[in-house]
Order: sequence, then C-alpha cells, then structure tokens
Amino acid sequence: MDRVGQYRVLGELGRGGAGVVLHGQGPRGEEVAIKLLHSGRGADERSRRRFAREAEALARLDHPRATRTPVACTERDPAERPRKERPWLAAPAR
Repeated sequence: MDRVGQYRVLGELGRGGAGVVLHGQGPRGEEVAIKLLHSGRGADERSRRRFAREAEALARLDHPRATRTPVACTERDPAERPRKERPWLAAPAR
C-alpha cells in the first residue's frame, strides 16, 4: 500500500487488534500518523460507528500538542475502488 487517501505511506508504526498505524506524509510534506482499520472490521457497522466516534473525540481535543484537527474517512471514498472500503484517520505525527 503506497497511499491512504491523500497521504503517502512511509512505513508502519504499529499493529493491533483493530487495525494498523502507519507513518505517512501529507500533500504539503507534513508528517502524519494514519490509523487504518483491518479489512474485516471496516465492513462491520458497529466498528465503523466506534471509529467515527474516535475521530470525533480527536477533533474535540484541546491540548497544546493537538494543534490541528485530524482528517478522517469513515465511509468509502467514491473516487476509490470498492475494495478500499477500510475506514482511516490521519492526525499530525508531531
């Protein structure tokens, strides 16, 4: 996988039961952490709702180190092929 949404994937940071966290780079060169649900979980409505709540919680953070709102895709991007239906979110890595 070389891209997730508008982000170029640079490597893997970690992996867990729900998904994988990738190191990425945005269109302006900014470093991001990208959380991508495992393929099986992306199809499950309950997991999608939980993931959407996580993205909303991140967007509400008010902390000096959380300076920008994360970008999230909890539904399939119409520009992508149907096989790429995995929800993801990206947040500043630094």
